[in-house]
Amino acid sequence: MPLFWIALEFSNPRVGPHIQVYPEDSGTWLSEAWQGMHWREEIDPVLTTPMVCLAGQDFFIYKPAKLQNGDICMPMHWFFCEEMCDGNKVPHYYANAWRLQPVVSEDGLGGYVAHKYDSFVVDAVLFTLSLPQLIATFQVDNLPDPCMLLAKGHWVLSLMMWLYCDDTSGNLSKKWNKHNSFLWTPAGLPREQAQRQYNVHFLSTSNIAPPLEMLDGIVTQHEDGQHNGVWAWDIASQEMVLVLPVVLALLGDNPMQSEMACHIGLRGKFFCRTCWVKGRDADNEVASLAAGTMAREEAEASDAPSTLGGSSIDGHSHVGHSSLSSAEGVIGVHQIGPVHCALLSFLPTTPLMSASLLAPLSITLGNDSETVENNSHKSAPRTKKGRPLETLQQLTDRTRRFLGPLRLRNAADTRSKLKTIFDTARTVGGMTELARLHTMFGVKDTYQETFMDRIFALGRKFRGSLADKQRKMDDLMASFPADVTSPVWRIKGLDPHLDTPVEILHVILLGFVKYFWQDAIARQDAKGKALLITRLSSLDVMGLGCSALAGQTLVQYAGSLTGHDFRVVAQAAPFVLYDLIDEDCYKAWLALSQLIPMVWQPCIENVDQHLTELEQCIDYFLDCTVRWTPWWFNKPKFHIVCHLPYHIRCFGPAILFATEAFESFNAVIREQSIHSNRHAPLIR
Repeated sequence: MPLFWIALEFSNPRVGPHIQVYPEDSGTWLSEAWQGMHWREEIDPVLTTPMVCLAGQDFFIYKPAKLQNGDICMPMHWFFCEEMCDGNKVPHYYANAWRLQPVVSEDGLGGYVAHKYDSFVVDAVLFTLSLPQLIATFQVDNLPDPCMLLAKGHWVLSLMMWLYCDDTSGNLSKKWNKHNSFLWTPAGLPREQAQRQYNVHFLSTSNIAPPLEMLDGIVTQHEDGQHNGVWAWDIASQEMVLVLPVVLALLGDNPMQSEMACHIGLRGKFFCRTCWVKGRDADNEVASLAAGTMAREEAEASDAPSTLGGSSIDGHSHVGHSSLSSAEGVIGVHQIGPVHCALLSFLPTTPLMSASLLAPLSITLGNDSETVENNSHKSAPRTKKGRPLETLQQLTDRTRRFLGPLRLRNAADTRSKLKTIFDTARTVGGMTELARLHTMFGVKDTYQETFMDRIFALGRKFRGSLADKQRKMDDLMASFPADVTSPVWRIKGLDPHLDTPVEILHVILLGFVKYFWQDAIARQDAKGKALLITRLSSLDVMGLGCSALAGQTLVQYAGSLTGHDFRVVAQAAPFVLYDLIDEDCYKAWLALSQLIPMVWQPCIENVDQHLTELEQCIDYFLDCTVRWTPWWFNKPKFHIVCHLPYHIRCFGPAILFATEAFESFNAVIREQSIHSNRHAPLIR
């Protein structure tokens, strides 16, 4: 990360005065990232702005200070509240502090004991003496505070930033030429400033280096900035300040965020990077298939038809649209056939489900005994990729887990699992065990895999005893760096499982809206499409702030639309599809149209009330979707959206961490890539 760019941000008169470096306690109001719970409460105080300057004195966190009433306390986190003064809003600073109790040791030395349980909020104006004035030095037990030594009396500020990574094509043509790119923008800028392309900064791009390898170099420079700081001229205060860079969150689409979080991916059994929700279990598939084979063998031996199993039923899909079996899904489409779901509702009661989902799954069998008997002697049906199809019971169980209570992932646990995986790979025969551990743990470090591949390559070539082979592998590993895990774990204060917020562009617009729209178009015959085109073209969109809709384009090219197109589709669809799709499908559309305005709120007046309503909207949307057809839950995005309320509470309104501004920067990267010398990746 070029650290001089950080200095330029503070010295730029168009940017510097707008950068916020302190978190704000705004009560129930939520509109900016510095008002979110993560910056205000969760992030390590060491990574926040560590000081305030009052009456010519610098008060640092974790340094004793004296209050006006004579008490000694230790501030541990600075924040501000906006208060009215002479008709204007001005920031008023406060500190979360610990009370200090004076004690004397047995050898007569005096000191203080900090009572962490006895924390309180203190007004900054009540501080009278900072630590240097208390003891006439800024050393405690001969251990100098690094920030105080580096600052030399100047302000020390923390610059929070959004770090973004995505892959884009480097070609102007349709031919895919993958380029991985890193960008960043200050998280302390107001929303209207942060969304400008002027404030999106390029870090690196490459069509050769994988993202985590590129991140390694970025984190190395980031660590240097945190250790030594970056001197900058602050245009707002008209003085030199020492800036410490901090990554607030990692942004990107779902596959990229999974890679950053060392997650197995959307196709894995544990397909969510944030929690331990479980998808389709390969072990259960094998057991189910084995049970079905035994049942058929027993039926053949007794000349009796086997019992009905979900895996032995053939027929037609209720959805009949290819989008349900796309590569992004967890499993393929299961064809129900003669089994009819009278009520597509499921059993468990969870915080993510409305009361209507308490109804049991009702299955009615038609008069298809002959078909069942004939199919019972066939091999278990499989998807095009050769995976056994789910039975209805397996689908019900998976849906329970899909919507069930969420147990969040833990960064320390993930690092422990990655260590276990590498320790297994470094031993002879570890390659066989590796795939099972990846599936069982639900983690995968692509940076670490580079080193494991070198170990496996050596093992395949070597001929000799196991002891000699292990010795050669140990010699190879001696040449490896001390830390062979992803550089994301070196970013202080960042948990890649929790600090990769749900990206609403790809989850909602390019997710739910795209899926539903393509499904609606696929259901129409020529007459229905012509009617839909006419309705779209004649729809009055004056209130939407956009030009007249191109009905022909929206229908004919439904599979090639952009996020901008789907913004309009989401608002227009309920008015043009009302009699072209069935009732359950239309209710799902209405629920989605109700959800979208709740997500795209730029300012939230009461965060608790808003998030409660948002959770209800998500519950109702999932309720309507599962009543329409549960096969949509093959798509992980229908679960990932459940984490959105948590991320809004932590990082502010969802549009703050939406990636439209970064996505628009892809055109700049593409042009520069085309006109580069093509001799090396652009790493500056």
